[in-house]
Formats: sequence, C-alpha cells, structure tokens
Amino acid sequence: MEEQKGTLKVGVVGMGPVGQILAVHLKEAGCHVTICDRNKERVDLIRKDGLRLEGKMARHVRPDQAFHTASELAAEKPDVIILAIKVYHTRAVIEELLGARRWKALHHLRTERHRCGRTRGRRVRGTVHLSHGAQFRR
Repeated sequence: MEEQKGTLKVGVVGMGPVGQILAVHLKEAGCHVTICDRNKERVDLIRKDGLRLEGKMARHVRPDQAFHTASELAAEKPDVIILAIKVYHTRAVIEELLGARRWKALHHLRTERHRCGRTRGRRVRGTVHLSHGAQFRR
C-alpha cells in the first residue's frame, strides 16, 4: 500500500484490548500503523489475520507492520509511539525505545487524576515523566 504524503506514522506498543482498539481506530482514521507486542504468537497471528474487533465495535484491519520488539518498531521512525502496556513494563520499553533511536526531543503527555475526578495533562520537553515516578532524560 502506497502512503500519502503527510500520513501520520503511529506505533502502538502492546496488543492487549486497549492497544488493539487504538490500532484499529488509528488505521481506520488513515494513519500508517505499526504494532509491537512481546508475545510472538500474538504478533504472528496479527500478521496473518490482521486485527479484528468483535461486538458493537466490529471491525477488521491489517496494521502496516508488526514487530516483536520495541526497538524494531522504533527503527521505523514513527511520528508517535503509544504505550498500551502494564505500568510495570513501562521503564523497560522506554529504555529500549531510547536505546534504539536518537531522539531530538521526547514528548510525553502525562495525565493526572485528581481527587475531584478531573484529569489534567502536562507536556514536558526533554524529559519523560511517568505516573509511577520514574524519569528519563536523553
């Protein structure tokens, strides 16, 4: 499939329910979608059959590329990488992504849930602030 100029290249790490839903909807929105999951059997199935949502959100798409490691995904130089993973895997995945590519600036939008139920985001340049307190600088 030939990409149009200006197509947003999105990488989605983690093919659990959230990652799959995001990947499907991003692909339907016209993005170039590359997925990554550490479960090799899952990635092989996605390469073979694509991503299929069932029920009220029934859809079927094929991601543009599928990899087993975050470094392979980073090598494709996506414009945006979305982490749809368990919080305890976050540090290792970010370290792998940072090691695989020289980032000019790394942006991360952190959302915080306040006691009153409102969500507020903060964009930070050059530092990745994670909800569990770890920070990475490049």
